[in-house]
Amino acid sequence: MTPTDSRFTPFMPLPPACVLDGDVMRSAFFSNGAEFLSSGRGALLRILRLEKFGEGRRIFLPHFFCPQISKSLAKSFDVRFFEDLPCEKTPRFETLDAKCGDIVLAVNFLGLRDRNIWDSWEKPDGVVLAEDHSHAPFSHWAANSSADYSFASLRKYLPLPDGAWLKSKSKEASKMFLRGGDMDDFAADALCAAATVEKLKDASSADFSLALYYGAEAKLNALEVPSRMSGYSFEMLGRLNLEKIAKLRRDNLSAFCAAFGENPHVKILNGGAEFVEDEPRVFYPALKFENAAIRNAAYAELRRRGIFCPIFWGGLGESASESARRASDTMFLVPLDFRHTVDDAAMLAETLRDVLRGCR
Repeated sequence: MTPTDSRFTPFMPLPPACVLDGDVMRSAFFSNGAEFLSSGRGALLRILRLEKFGEGRRIFLPHFFCPQISKSLAKSFDVRFFEDLPCEKTPRFETLDAKCGDIVLAVNFLGLRDRNIWDSWEKPDGVVLAEDHSHAPFSHWAANSSADYSFASLRKYLPLPDGAWLKSKSKEASKMFLRGGDMDDFAADALCAAATVEKLKDASSADFSLALYYGAEAKLNALEVPSRMSGYSFEMLGRLNLEKIAKLRRDNLSAFCAAFGENPHVKILNGGAEFVEDEPRVFYPALKFENAAIRNAAYAELRRRGIFCPIFWGGLGESASESARRASDTMFLVPLDFRHTVDDAAMLAETLRDVLRGCR
């Protein structure tokens, strides 16, 4: 395994042949209409536009949420926060003081949440509920949501440089469309980063790809208006075997958990789940460490070995609560998805076990 090993880098938007079936999109998931935008951020901005969101109304976000989006929304809207952490079973509803006209964002963190948690919430009259399913975009909860709006970024889960779906209970409000458009600059750069690291496979191309990738993220963070999903990603979405992608993720998570076993310093948050065969809700293995020092040492050593472990959300801003910072500082995700085999998963688990032996 080398630092240019594309299996364990973030540059994913080139679908391997094993998950293409050459057929058109046929999933009933989209049969009732869905609007396809370039990003989850764009979907959230689209909701605010559909709601004619403005003065006197508030949007409530979890403290444990993308700081870039929170900061961007706060420039134009009254943003409030409530406590909801992926390492806890439910949101702390006592911190959520939403009133008529407000929007509340429910997040299915890492695919761990149960829809009954939010379905049983006593939503005040006139409150608009939006659900973010970016970590489990094709779950039963996402497909059958009872919220006013539901959406999901797709590039965290699928080999796409851009894309998000948005659905609404109100057919009048949504005016859904099923087509792609021009590719935004951020998506073009992300696609180029993936192509570079995949085709050239040398140290200089890895550095160039890394610069392109983070440049793409910077361009995405600068967007303040929703834009349509690119024609490229829309076409590729129709050719991806979503069921197979979900099964490969499920198999790899199970293999990783079995090979990793128990460790006093780490808990696998989604390791004990009993998977329903037709419930494609699995994200990456999510690890919660005993403390930040162990997490940081493990992250640094894995990075040195060419394994890039995503952190949600590093660098939380001043608006974040102390509990959200603690959660972020003691977690990372293991980059296992449809690109990998169960042997890759077992190897990665053993690598992490070896790394943790030096993090006492």
